[in-house]
Amino acid sequence: MPQKPVVEVCIDGGDPVYIHHGFSAGILPTFEKFKIYGLYTVVDGSMPSFTCSNNMSIVTCTKPNIHGISGNLYLNRETNQLVVMTEQELLRVETILSKSSQQGAKVRLPYNPSIPHTFSLQSSGHD
Repeated sequence: MPQKPVVEVCIDGGDPVYIHHGFSAGILPTFEKFKIYGLYTVVDGSMPSFTCSNNMSIVTCTKPNIHGISGNLYLNRETNQLVVMTEQELLRVETILSKSSQQGAKVRLPYNPSIPHTFSLQSSGHD
């Protein structure tokens, strides 16, 4: 477990060329501080390249065929409705967020009103 707070920033769809340009142009001072005082790295996205599957690959440290989130949407055959793939029951493995919470860490996810459903962490009541 980390001894200090940890913040992860994921730029969905952000080409590293844009970020590197921002560093050279001096227009990303906060990210520059992350780079100097923390960790800055570029990682390969998972395939298929969708927001939900990539985000779950990040927080589970596994690939979509393991964690079960294969895209952004699926068709619910019973209701004939498209469903955003953010329901807890679709996830096949624990997240590092859940494991951290179970070990006593305070874990927070950002609130995003544009996403109708978010994963619950199966936490022990910690923030």
